[in-house]
Amino acid sequence: MNENSTPENEDEQDNNKNSQEDSPNVSDLEKIKTPDSEPIIPEEVKPILQKLPEHEQRTVKALVALSIKKLWSGPLPPPDILREYNEVIPNGAERIFKRSEKQSDHRMQLENLAVSTELKQSSRGQHYGLIIAFSFLIAAFVLAYTGHDTAGIILGTVDIFGLVSIFVLGKYNQKEDLNKKTQSPDKT
Repeated sequence: MNENSTPENEDEQDNNKNSQEDSPNVSDLEKIKTPDSEPIIPEEVKPILQKLPEHEQRTVKALVALSIKKLWSGPLPPPDILREYNEVIPNGAERIFKRSEKQSDHRMQLENLAVSTELKQSSRGQHYGLIIAFSFLIAAFVLAYTGHDTAGIILGTVDIFGLVSIFVLGKYNQKEDLNKKTQSPDKT
């Protein structure tokens, strides 16, 4: 025990040691900074911060730097990250942009191919449908002409009814697809 120290003073010293051990390592926290190398402190907080002792100011600045969270959404990284890529890889940002442009061009080519293939397939289906429908109408006419009136009328009616229902259902399905697309945005 120290000559000048009392049991109460020793307890205070022990408490100070414990609180210093529990607090974060200020020198490590000070190393964490924003990309601009300065912790971002809101203007409203600066006057309050200046009233604190120097070591507490450093701790608060370091904790503020730790709590910064940046969000970025998009196909390319934010500008400050692009700058860092340029520091690590020569023309790193340019390479990222080229890759993104190539990917975008590739995606557009695939979409154009898919749309053109779908249009060709749809057109081909319409042509085949027209050929089949006319074949049934001709068969119905031949049946009716050769004396098989009932068979000709039934075949002709089924053919006409089938064509009308396909067009009506096709328009209905187009409207349903359009409603689904407008209600739920595309997630690409």
